Amino acid sequence: MGENGTDSKALSVPANLDDISDKELMKLTGQTDNGSQASVLSRLSINYQTEDENENPLPRGHFAVRVDGDNIYSKEVTFRPFIRLYAYSYWDNSDETFTSSVQMPSLGDQFADTIGTYKCGKLSREQISSLSDNDPQRVIQSSIKCNQVIYGVVSVGEGKKADGEVVKDLKEIPCVYYAKGVNYSPFSSVLSNLAKQKKPMIRTNLMLSTKRQKAGGNTFFVVGIKMGETVDKLSEADGNLLKEFSLAIKSINEGVIEKHRVAIKKKTKDGDHSLAIELDA
Repeated sequence: MGENGTDSKALSVPANLDDISDKELMKLTGQTDNGSQASVLSRLSINYQTEDENENPLPRGHFAVRVDGDNIYSKEVTFRPFIRLYAYSYWDNSDETFTSSVQMPSLGDQFADTIGTYKCGKLSREQISSLSDNDPQRVIQSSIKCNQVIYGVVSVGEGKKADGEVVKDLKEIPCVYYAKGVNYSPFSSVLSNLAKQKKPMIRTNLMLSTKRQKAGGNTFFVVGIKMGETVDKLSEADGNLLKEFSLAIKSINEGVIEKHRVAIKKKTKDGDHSLAIELDA
C-alpha cells in the first residue's frame, strides 16, 4: 500500500489463466466493482479533427488508433476489454495545464493527483449543488472528468491512413480507451451487464461504432456497442498482455504519486513562507 492509501502495485496475474474461475477473473480485471464505491500503448479514440498537420482531410467521428507510427481511421472496430480502471482528469483552458489522477479499480478509492490534491479537485454532488449559479467553481467542476480507463485490444477490418491508403485486417492491437462524457455510461452499462451475467469482459468482443449527435451548436459522437463473438480459451499471449498492462498502470500511477508528493512539499514550503511573513509583520 502506497502513500495516502494508494496501491500502485502491479496486478497479480497467475501464470495459467485457466486455473482461476470466471468470478476471480472478473475481479482481477476490475469488472465487478461497477463504480459504486508511462505507457507506449496505442490510444483508441474518436477523431474530432478535420485535417492533419499535412492538411490531409480526416474523417470526424471515426475511431483512430496508432499503428507503426500512423493513425488508422475506421468507422467500426472490434474491441476486447482486458482491464477497466477509473481516473480523474482536468484541462485548464486559461492556464493550458493538464491534471490527472492515479488509475484505480473502484470509485471508492483514493485518487491522488498530480497537483497534490485528490480527484483533480472534484467536489461531491452535494458540494456542487450548494454552489451559487454564478460561482466560477461550477464551470471548473463541469470540466473535471471521471474516466473509465479501459485497456484491451482493438481489431480493424478495414481502415484508412490520413493519406488515403487502405489498411485491412489489423488484429488485436494493444491499446487503451478513455470512456468519458457521453461515452461513460454506454461502457459502464455494457460491462456491468456482462458482470451480472457472470461473463468476463476479457472473453467478450465488443463491436463499436459511432453515431453523430448535436446539442445546440455542439456536435459530438456517441459510441454504439454490440456484443460480438466470445473467446472460449484465453491464450498465453493474453496472459502476457495482462502483465504488460499491469506494469504500464503501475508505472503511470507511480509517476502521478511522485508529482503528488512534490506538489504537497511545495505547498508546505509556500505555506511556511507565508507564515514567516505573517510572524515578521
